[in-house]
Amino acid sequence: MKHGSAPDTAALLWIPGTGPDGPALARLCAAFPRPAVPMGEAWFMGETRRMFPALMGDPAAVPVGELAAALEEIASGTAAFGPREEWRDWLHYLLPRLVPRAHEAHVAALAETLVTAFISQHPGGAVDPAHPGFRADVLTTLGRCLMAPACWPQGRLDPGFALGKPAPEPGGWAWAQAGGRLSALLFLCVKYLEPAEIGPWAASFLAIDDPLWRAQLTVWLVGAHPLLTGTIAQPADLPESHHPAIDWDWSHVLTGRIPASEAAPAPFLPPANGAALVAAVRASLTPEMYEGWLTAFAADPALEAELGDLPFGFYGLYLQGAG
Repeated sequence: MKHGSAPDTAALLWIPGTGPDGPALARLCAAFPRPAVPMGEAWFMGETRRMFPALMGDPAAVPVGELAAALEEIASGTAAFGPREEWRDWLHYLLPRLVPRAHEAHVAALAETLVTAFISQHPGGAVDPAHPGFRADVLTTLGRCLMAPACWPQGRLDPGFALGKPAPEPGGWAWAQAGGRLSALLFLCVKYLEPAEIGPWAASFLAIDDPLWRAQLTVWLVGAHPLLTGTIAQPADLPESHHPAIDWDWSHVLTGRIPASEAAPAPFLPPANGAALVAAVRASLTPEMYEGWLTAFAADPALEAELGDLPFGFYGLYLQGAG
C-alpha cells in the first residue's frame, strides 16, 4: 500500500543524536498555516462548546496541559463523531510546531498524544494533497523524536527524559512495560513506512548499543507481536491484562472504524508492514547476538529481575530456530 512520496532511506534511520529533521519541520510549518477559526472540543450537545483560543497564539507559549487537551479532543472526537475538517486542519498545524515540545508531559508526553491524534486523522495512510512530501516529513520529524540529542547525552540513553522511566532500581520501575513514547513512535513508523523501508529502519534501532534501550525494545517486540502478526487487529482491542503493556496515551480510541459509516475498519498495521518488521528482526539479530544482549541485561541485576522471563519470550517469538 503506497502512502505517498518516499524519503531518502537514510533519513528514516534511528541514529542517536540526529533528532527531528529541521528542513522537514519547516516544510510542514509552511504547508499548514494556522486555521482562521479556533478549535473546539468534541462535544456538541450543550448550549456552549469549549473552544481553545490559546491555540491562536504562539504554540511555544501554550501550557502543555492545554495542548494535551486539544490533541485528546482531536483523537477522541474523531473516534466518537467521525472526521471533521476542523480537527484535521488543527492537527496538521500543530504537529510540526509541537515536535520540539514532544518530550514535555502533562499526564503523558505530547509525543504520545500527537501520534494518537495523527493516526486518528490518517487511519489508512499518511497522504495529504496539500503537501506532496507529507508522509516523508512526518516520519523524519515526529518519527525521529526519540533520537533527539537530549535523549542521548554523551551518546547514552537518558531513560528518564526519553522514555519517562528512571533507571532500573531494586523495587521496580516498570521496565517490564514498554514506555508509552517508545510504543507510540515505533507504531507510527511501522504503520506509515513502506514494507521495503522497514528493514533498514529496524536494523538501525536494533544496532543502538545501549542495554536499557535494548531491554525496552525486547519488551515492546514481545508485547507488539500480536499486532504485528494480526492476532489483535487494533490498539483498542488490546485487553487491559495484555502483558507486557504496549499502550500509550489515548491509544484505546484507535479502532480503525469511522462512526456512522459502513466502511470496513482501516487496518491499524498493513499486514505486509507487520510481517516486514518480524522478518527484519530475525534478519538483523542472530541468536548469538541476542546472547550478548542477555549478558548485558544480567550485568544489571535490577534490570534483569524486572524483565523476568520476557527476554526468553522474545527468543521464542523471533529467534527460535533461526541461525
